[in-house]
Amino acid sequence: MRSDYEPMLYLNNKGNAFIVVFLYVDDIIYSSSSISLVDEFMSQMTNEFEILLNSKPFATPMNDGAEMDDARCFRRIVGSLTYLAHTHPNIAFLGGGTSKFM
Repeated sequence: MRSDYEPMLYLNNKGNAFIVVFLYVDDIIYSSSSISLVDEFMSQMTNEFEILLNSKPFATPMNDGAEMDDARCFRRIVGSLTYLAHTHPNIAFLGGGTSKFM
């Protein structure tokens, strides 16, 4: 689902899992709590678009079986946005705007 406030931000929830996708010019940055959502996303992208498959994935240390409440998930997303704000300044507004709801 496309964000109402940031046209470059997309969020998809399936049960307790989520994937967040940021689009910036010719870059796609995504983060997910589920490997199956990442696989599904990459499959859809490769079927729809001509993309380079030599990207450098980065695994974050996380216990896949851990139950997380909404506040913790929200803080993690805001933390990711804060990190992205350093590499893509136009995302800084989004991170700042969402962090005020923590």
